[in-house]
Amino acid sequence: MVPKIKQITAQLDQEINLFEPGQKFMGIDIGSTLIKIAVIKESPVGTRLVGIGLSEIPPPPPNETDEETRARISLSLKEALSQVKTRAKKVCTIINTPSLNIKPISLPAMPMEELKESVK
Repeated sequence: MVPKIKQITAQLDQEINLFEPGQKFMGIDIGSTLIKIAVIKESPVGTRLVGIGLSEIPPPPPNETDEETRARISLSLKEALSQVKTRAKKVCTIINTPSLNIKPISLPAMPMEELKESVK
């Protein structure tokens, strides 16, 4: 059973690989008080951190409108991006919101094609 799991994992890794050699990937975490950015690059010796940015999101004033909220967060995002000093074509974002639900799931053993359809 273990060799089969390793085979499936290797196959998924090839199909879902985010990295191509030499390509940069940017991760952005927009939290309730901070925006954090990291840029990583796949190299022959492994994955390297090539840029980082951090910006505090100021607390909201009383009775803030949606437009003012967007402007406040946008300003902090621009500040964090200016610290990174590099660009990337692929970006992954995490947004802190109470409406976001992430749940671990368990799936029964199934053929690869069914597994791909199950996790879409």
